[in-house]
Amino acid sequence: MTEAEWFLVRDKFMESRNGLDGYTLGEIRYGPLDAPRICYTLEDQDGRMEDGNGKRYRRTAIGTGRYRLTLPREGRVITINKVPGFIHAEIRTGANLDEGDVAVGDSRTLVGVGNCPSALARLTGELRRLTMQGVAVYLNVTRAENV
Repeated sequence: MTEAEWFLVRDKFMESRNGLDGYTLGEIRYGPLDAPRICYTLEDQDGRMEDGNGKRYRRTAIGTGRYRLTLPREGRVITINKVPGFIHAEIRTGANLDEGDVAVGDSRTLVGVGNCPSALARLTGELRRLTMQGVAVYLNVTRAENV
């Protein structure tokens, strides 16, 4: 089976403060790390789950790693499969994120991402096209300092 790689590169980290949860900003690119940005991302605070921080006391982003992406039947979100430490994780619009979810948007705001529906539609359309061609799509999650 042919494979395609998408990259989520985290580049801004906001720690919890003043009673507010921290968050992580980044971007998704199709292909190599020097490929153009497709959209911006917003996640919960990066808890560095891959370092063995298995217990989460607050909302936490998924760990860095490589995850298979699929579309559920209704196709309004993208499922991030088999993420250690999480029951369910999705790529979706910014409204009502659950722990482990990644919000996508076409712009960055002071506290996240904006213009979310068009960014998600672009990603789901490309994932659907690749899947119909028999291509398995994977998301590589990394940090800018590791690129």
